[in-house]
Amino acid sequence: MIGGGLPLAAVGGRADVMDELAPLGPVYQAGTLSGNPLATAAGLAVLAELDEVDDDSYSDLVRRAQRLEDGLRAAFADAGLTAQVTRAFTLVGIFFADTTVTDYDTARAADHERYARLFHSLLEQGVFFAPSGYETLFPSLAHTDADIDATIDAARNAART
Repeated sequence: MIGGGLPLAAVGGRADVMDELAPLGPVYQAGTLSGNPLATAAGLAVLAELDEVDDDSYSDLVRRAQRLEDGLRAAFADAGLTAQVTRAFTLVGIFFADTTVTDYDTARAADHERYARLFHSLLEQGVFFAPSGYETLFPSLAHTDADIDATIDAARNAART
C-alpha cells in the first residue's frame, strides 16, 4: 500500500537513528525505489482516498482480515487439518504445522506440499493465493464480505482434497 500499488522503498526507525540520515545527518541513504516520485504520489493518493472514504477504513480492513483468519481456521479444522492461521493486523498467513510458527525454522518445518495442494485447488476454483506458503495474504478494502465468504468456502473445499 505504501506505493499505491507501485514499487516503492521506505525506511523508518527511531528518531535518533533517522536523524543520522541525510539531509539532517552524515549518513547517505539511497535506493532504486527510494522516494520514487510516481509511487510516492500514488501512495499519498491512496492515503487521501482512505481518509476521504471513511475514518473507519483501517478498522474495516482489520475486521476483514480477522474474518478471513477465523474462516480459514474453521475451514481447516472442519476438514481435520492441523493448520496455523496467523494474523498481524491486516496480514494473514497459513502454515500447515502442528506447532505455532514463530520463525524461519518453524515455518520451514511446515507441510509445504499440503500448502501447494491447497494453492492449486484454490486456483482451480478461481481463488488466487500466493504460490508459496511463505507468503502472506493481503485482504483489502476491495474484498467484500461475499468475496471473503467465497474464499473461505473454496478453502473448505480445497482442505478436503
